[in-house]
Amino acid sequence: ELLSEKKGEQLGISPMFPARVGDVRPDMPAASIGLTRGDVITELNGRPVNSWQEMTEIIRANPGKAIQIKWRHDGIEREGSITPVVKNTVSKDGVESTYGMIGIGVYLEKEPVSLSEAIAYGIRQPFVIIDFNIKGLWWWMSGVKTADETLGGPLMIAKMAGEAAEAGWVTLFSLIAALSSVLAFFNILPIPVLDGGHLFLLLIEAVTRKPLSVKTRLRVQQAGMALLLFFIIFVLYVDVNRLLF
Repeated sequence: ELLSEKKGEQLGISPMFPARVGDVRPDMPAASIGLTRGDVITELNGRPVNSWQEMTEIIRANPGKAIQIKWRHDGIEREGSITPVVKNTVSKDGVESTYGMIGIGVYLEKEPVSLSEAIAYGIRQPFVIIDFNIKGLWWWMSGVKTADETLGGPLMIAKMAGEAAEAGWVTLFSLIAALSSVLAFFNILPIPVLDGGHLFLLLIEAVTRKPLSVKTRLRVQQAGMALLLFFIIFVLYVDVNRLLF
């Protein structure tokens, strides 16, 4: 599927795939503990794993360190210990860093579809993504999920864009389409300074049959801008906290 349901819980877009194992490199840790194509990783170091990104974040953060792993193989739960190999990388700025890798790829299945089916999927999928984001908003606001579990902002999106680009152009364009859907959803929220806020004010004027005063409009716009800036700063804080700690 384009987006896992767990990722739909996030307000920013999250990994686009569940933690299902695709290709397994024979000379890497995943193969040595018996992971095979189609297996689903369910837990790492006691932490439930619901998406590919959650899995890779833990693995990359533990180079050379043993990780307790649980996975599902043909409906049977298995567990063991896996130690990611240490990989070194140098950024364009010359900064060196290390990360862990176990040698698995994303699970993908290609299924030929007709043109009409492809069009129907393309029309349906944005609504699925928006539905996931509505759930994410509700879970966060109601306290069912924490901000770290449900919010993803520009830093997370930048990280995902890099991962998507490495995975290939299909994954990258899928991410771009998903981001466009989420931005459209946020733009129609009834928050002043957004298009949805303008429509809401027009609706109020239509109901009351008189225009709002310039002073009222200004105060509403200022309140909306303050709310939007607070949300942006908060999401940036969540991003930094997640990526650094």
